[in-house]
Amino acid sequence: MDKVSDWLYIPSMKTQSGLESVYSGFDFEKIKTDVFGNLRSPGNRVGAIGGAKNNQSGDIKKSAYGPAWFVAEKPRAAQKVLLATNTPGDLAQKIAEANSGDLIELQAGKYTLEFPLVIDKKIILKSQNPKTQAVILYEGIKNTPAFEMNPKGNLSLENISLMGNHETFAFAPLEENMRSGYNLWVEDCQIEGFKKILLAYRGSFADTISFSNTSLKNCFSGIDLAAETDDKGDYNAEFLNLVNCEFDNIQTDVLNFYRGGYDESTIGGNLLVQGCHFQNCGKLEKSKILLKTRGIINVEILNNTFINNSVQLVALLWGEKDNRHSGNDISRSGVIRVDQYLKQKLVY
Repeated sequence: MDKVSDWLYIPSMKTQSGLESVYSGFDFEKIKTDVFGNLRSPGNRVGAIGGAKNNQSGDIKKSAYGPAWFVAEKPRAAQKVLLATNTPGDLAQKIAEANSGDLIELQAGKYTLEFPLVIDKKIILKSQNPKTQAVILYEGIKNTPAFEMNPKGNLSLENISLMGNHETFAFAPLEENMRSGYNLWVEDCQIEGFKKILLAYRGSFADTISFSNTSLKNCFSGIDLAAETDDKGDYNAEFLNLVNCEFDNIQTDVLNFYRGGYDESTIGGNLLVQGCHFQNCGKLEKSKILLKTRGIINVEILNNTFINNSVQLVALLWGEKDNRHSGNDISRSGVIRVDQYLKQKLVY
């Protein structure tokens, strides 16, 4: 590839077999210019770029494309840093006031919440002091989340201790009207004392859910992405990453990442579990499987430790698809089993 600008690389202008002339047919030969407006003749090369000799900057005039009323790029506001105190209601007020992309720093102390924090934009929450975690204690109504992920919600939670009352959830989308997706990033946090860590609802979808360098313990249920039960190929997240995390005393659904049915037109989900430690989990797990990944196409379980988990299988993988495991240390936690074919639940 030849570099034209910081963002644009094009196929090398040096001789490459197969790129020197387009197929004569389908009216390809009638296309006179490339994407930059450069003449394609002589030598009508394959591809959208016939050469950048008359446009060395690699710029594209965006106003020349699309309807006149559409603004291709909205101006980005500079990120603001807001400081939240543990005065009742202040954290929720700061989130409401923030623009998408703003950073909210939490002063040291305990933040007691009685209502969910609504996330409907890109928000970063982190402790102001990198050596001391601010504590968010959620004491809301039973079966409600500390963080309510709304459409287009994008939450990054960094260096925070999130505590529950054993009747609430840490994270959940709306039960209805999730007309667009959400993202969740949790890093260097502690999560403890929830009925469920994450619960997906039918019709909700996340592009990315990521937990890294985080302790998750003493919760009834873990990460539950199994709301799509129609077995039509639907699922609740595209990418789920669990990296260098500790799971301790999660009683059921430590991980339930479900894609039902046999519709190969859907991409199928991506799961990475790497460098994590699981202990004393699965005591009430009816399936006797610690990490449930039924129907997920791309699964990697790498270099984890499993100790004293009350299950028969750490995972049941789908050998026909891109399901892989290696480098795992398993003690008194069953085994990882690979079945070549997924056992069918439906007969067509």
